[in-house]
Amino acid sequence: MKKKIFVIVLSAVLVLTVAQVVIAQTTTPNALQNPGVGIKKVLKARMGIGTLSANKPQLDIACVKSAVEKRESAVIAAYDKKTAAIKTALTTRKTALKEAWDKTTIKERLAARLAAWKAFRAAKLGAQKVYVGEIKAVWRQFKTDRKSCGVTETNNESQGTDIAL
Repeated sequence: MKKKIFVIVLSAVLVLTVAQVVIAQTTTPNALQNPGVGIKKVLKARMGIGTLSANKPQLDIACVKSAVEKRESAVIAAYDKKTAAIKTALTTRKTALKEAWDKTTIKERLAARLAAWKAFRAAKLGAQKVYVGEIKAVWRQFKTDRKSCGVTETNNESQGTDIAL
């Protein structure tokens, strides 16, 4: 009985697989029908992800280099701004903590130290939030710039690396 069920299930899987191949061959354009277009592009177009156009924008190397220069300079500027804000927060914390130890009672010292740390955390988080927003804006602009240069995608480049700084 188990063998019969196994044979029936195996047959059904085989029939469904063959049917899918036949349907795919009759409904999906292939690379031979669209010269200059690879099979991956055909499948993506079929799924609504891309187009079958074999015409690609002309790659402009000088434009790409300019876009990279613009992006990297903006990332450096954003990082400088973030580190300056954190340095200011650290200096403020140092001053506040030293002043906290000048308080006369334990309760006042504790409250002042907690306030100094709370203000530092808020300043640090604020600087990080501004930085992340700036990095995201820089990368959005870069993606627009690189498309106008004829580059649709750059591998191994990610805003995540910059955000993690």
